[in-house]
Amino acid sequence: MPSPLSPSRSWVEDGNEDDAGSRWRCCRYLPHLSWWSWSFIVLLKVIAATILFHSPADAVLLPGFFLAPLLVLYLCYWRPLRREIPLDLVIKAFAFGFAPGVVLVMMAETALAGVFFLLCFHEQIPG
Repeated sequence: MPSPLSPSRSWVEDGNEDDAGSRWRCCRYLPHLSWWSWSFIVLLKVIAATILFHSPADAVLLPGFFLAPLLVLYLCYWRPLRREIPLDLVIKAFAFGFAPGVVLVMMAETALAGVFFLLCFHEQIPG
């Protein structure tokens, strides 16, 4: 029996897609996500909960952090490719692109902050 996450298996099986529950058929595969995918989902929830409880004023920004990636995943994956690419693979690819991307952005931001500091406050630096 093929795995529910194999690329040859359709996420929405052929047949009548106008059923009342056809919109949520993909959810039956959520228990079949890999450990890595569930870890990433839990990590995002922990980060959101930490921001929410430690700094409620900053929690207003959370929808903005999650809306853009979800919109990209919806437009690039869910609409055209949900029958060809397993959800587990999409989550893993997104997660392992997310982690290195965050590190690179933090390094670039630190370098740009240093350049900004030197340009703006060069008169006040002794030497």
